[in-house]
Amino acid sequence: MSYCFCCQTFANEYFVSKTGNDNNAGTKEQPFATIQKAASVMKAGDVCNVRQGIYHESVVVPNPGQKGLPIRFQAYQQENVVLDGTKTIVTEWKPYKNGIYKTHVDIGKIEQLFANTAMMTEARWPNCSLDHIFERSKWAGVDKGSEHGKIISDSIAKTGIDWTGAMAYLNVAHQWWTWNRPITKHTKGSKELFYDANLVGLCGYTAEFRDKKWLDEKWGDDNFYLFGKLEALDVPTEWFFDEKTHELYFFPPDNKKPKDMTISYKTDNYGFYANEKQYIEIEGINFFATTFLLEKCNYCKVTNCNLKYPTYSRTITEYDAERKESVITKITGDHNTVDKISLAYANNMGLMVMGNDNKVNNSIIHDVNWSGTLIYPALQLSGSPYLGVNWFNTIQYPPTPVTIENNEVTSYGNIASNNSLFNCGNALLVYQAANSIIEYNHVYDGGKAAKDVSLIYGCWPFSRGSEVRYNWVHGCVTDDWFGVKGNGGMGIRADDQSRNNIFHHNVIWDIGGEGIVAKGEFNLIYNNTLFDIKGKTNPNKSIAIVLEQNPEPVKIWAAQWPQLQKQNQWSKVFNNLGKTISTSGNIKDTIQDIVPNIFNNYRKEEQTLPLVDKYHFDFRPKEGCDLIDKGKSITKDKFIGNAPDIGAYEFGGEKWAAGAKWEENNDWLKLLLPALKKN
Repeated sequence: MSYCFCCQTFANEYFVSKTGNDNNAGTKEQPFATIQKAASVMKAGDVCNVRQGIYHESVVVPNPGQKGLPIRFQAYQQENVVLDGTKTIVTEWKPYKNGIYKTHVDIGKIEQLFANTAMMTEARWPNCSLDHIFERSKWAGVDKGSEHGKIISDSIAKTGIDWTGAMAYLNVAHQWWTWNRPITKHTKGSKELFYDANLVGLCGYTAEFRDKKWLDEKWGDDNFYLFGKLEALDVPTEWFFDEKTHELYFFPPDNKKPKDMTISYKTDNYGFYANEKQYIEIEGINFFATTFLLEKCNYCKVTNCNLKYPTYSRTITEYDAERKESVITKITGDHNTVDKISLAYANNMGLMVMGNDNKVNNSIIHDVNWSGTLIYPALQLSGSPYLGVNWFNTIQYPPTPVTIENNEVTSYGNIASNNSLFNCGNALLVYQAANSIIEYNHVYDGGKAAKDVSLIYGCWPFSRGSEVRYNWVHGCVTDDWFGVKGNGGMGIRADDQSRNNIFHHNVIWDIGGEGIVAKGEFNLIYNNTLFDIKGKTNPNKSIAIVLEQNPEPVKIWAAQWPQLQKQNQWSKVFNNLGKTISTSGNIKDTIQDIVPNIFNNYRKEEQTLPLVDKYHFDFRPKEGCDLIDKGKSITKDKFIGNAPDIGAYEFGGEKWAAGAKWEENNDWLKLLLPALKKN
């Protein structure tokens, strides 16, 4: 829609159109041809109206806006505008063999290939199409005797391929991280593959942390797959690019010929980029195979945008000081807003916001992190990248509570609200900034390619003072720590040495391991509803709420801070509806309100829970049930009646819902189809 600036008559309104020319004046009648041309002349208060069409650009914003005078890029009157980060292959395709075609592409490398608007799969073993990216059966398993640096697999011997020089995806050892390593040695027909034994951040690799028996056990249930060999190209939708000869090989789907399709490859990482700018706004612009990056930017907004295949990393970024960061959708800085965007099919991270007082609201993010590594959540809220551990070195024992009202350090205060996050290889929402608010999010179906996973994950003491409230969290059934299928997975966790995390009024169900896990000190867990917290093979392995009290071991891969001698001595658990509560994470140590700080929790068989309709999102207490007015009032939260009800909902109160308030629509992709391109 067109902007009106009342008294701001000095602001300019520019237009961009596929029929324009950059030598034009940039008016509606004489529009520019590129968004970049408009960006180059825009000053504070100016608006760029982009007319319908496909734009192959990497727009760099050179000038900042000002308070009340943002620089704004918008789709004109909600027309369909797409920033397309791909380039179409126009060279001739020739038959190669067995339904495979090849062509010469004069480029150094290709990492992502598309046929029309569908992503094709780089040739790999075992085979896997995009429709099955989270299925563990599409990875190969290891055999007994595998260890750090060596894979033993009878199945690899049967391929008849020499895999030396191929690249491996390795979901190994503890399996909450995944790595890439080239295969350094393999012989055709052998079941042994070797790679450099230098996996960064490998937990338990040194004897100081775990003994050899633990190491041996952890290599027995590993998973991997291989890519980077032409010999792996054997099924439709697969492709391979030879970087030495610049030959691209492609096996088209559905018996089609490449000439009857639009075949393109990713070229542009960022459709919009700004560095150290303020008050930049992007609205209504769609991104295909490209994304946005706003670095060290403040008071910026991205709203009403759709992103499909926004980022792709052929290999994985690691927790390593020497690493080169992957291309991800990211905003760093303060007071930025992301509102009502959809983001889908990024093989690495979904969205990261880093800094102070940033907001991600009413957005849909799904089908991300295909490798299962923890460093790629669907949504990550991070504090300042310069936050160190010096603050933790000042902590005395017993520790002093850190509250939002009385905080000794800078509050980062990021907010994630009313988002729908689903289908992810590991954690869906990670918060590692102080005083974050995580509320009204629908978070489900994560941990699909890993184990020891929590859907909402508070990362170490960096998450201090954060509040996780009014969320629906479900669908995390993984292998457990020891590889037993169906007995692992967590709903919400405040991990190692966390401080002052507050979890309240969340509904958590269909979890294989634990519903809520809190470590550290001064945590509050109250008025949550938990059910179907049970392992698929052994329900006795699962616990609704775990309040860890044992000391956390020193971990060699993590930043170090003073270790608590005992955890959660001052934490409180009350007014929760959850059958099993433990102070150690062991079902044998289940307690029945014998610890002073654990009280007023409702523990009965789940089949008899007095909820209106728990399997159709109505978690309110039934009229007259024994949840009503049975809670303790020790917080400032409002309630109805003489006392709070037990659980996440008040009888007679609001029937609140979690998740985005709109439904994703991919009609905008039709603009990219060949038939429409010809028009």
